Amino acid sequence: MNEKLTVYYDGSCGFCCQQVHRIDSEDTQRFLELKGTNHSPYLYVQDESGQLFYGVDAFAKIWKITGHPILSWLCQAPISKQIAWVIYRLIAKYRHIF
Repeated sequence: MNEKLTVYYDGSCGFCCQQVHRIDSEDTQRFLELKGTNHSPYLYVQDESGQLFYGVDAFAKIWKITGHPILSWLCQAPISKQIAWVIYRLIAKYRHIF
C-alpha cells in the first residue's frame, strides 16, 4: 500500500496550481493532500513520518504514487536527476510568467 503525502505548493502561482490540479486528477486513490501556501517557491511533500522532499525529489514521490514509475525513476537516476534539477530550478524561478 502507498503512503499518504501532503503536497505543499505556491497557491498564488497559476502555473503551480495548474500542475497540482493535473496531479490531483491522477491521484485516483486519494493518497495526496494538497495545500496551497506562499511559503516556498519549491513544491515539497511531507510523508507520514514527517520527512520532507523538495522539488525533483518531491515529484519522484508524487509520480510514484500517481502511477508514473518511469518518471519517478528518472527523477532518482543520477544523470537525469541532475538535469531535472537544473530544469526545475529554472521553472521555479520563472514560474509566475507561465
